[in-house]
Amino acid sequence: MSFSEKNPMLDDLLQEAQSILHVHAFIRSIVDLDRTDNALRFRMIIDDTMFIQVYANSTKQKCNFALISLGQRIFGRFLGIEIREL
Repeated sequence: MSFSEKNPMLDDLLQEAQSILHVHAFIRSIVDLDRTDNALRFRMIIDDTMFIQVYANSTKQKCNFALISLGQRIFGRFLGIEIREL
């Protein structure tokens, strides 16, 4: 995963997600899907059929989480707060 110096807020979020790998054994890996100057999308892989998809947008100050199992969204959460508070 590469980090951009253009938006440290998104870098902080991704670094926080990576730190979960060392704390929670059920998260196997982090996959960076897409990155722009103001938005970030990545997956926290649980197993071959389940992952948590995270989308964050620093301009709109929002962060979305979706738990996906067998290609179906089974839970979702929207946080319309400052990303730094996560």
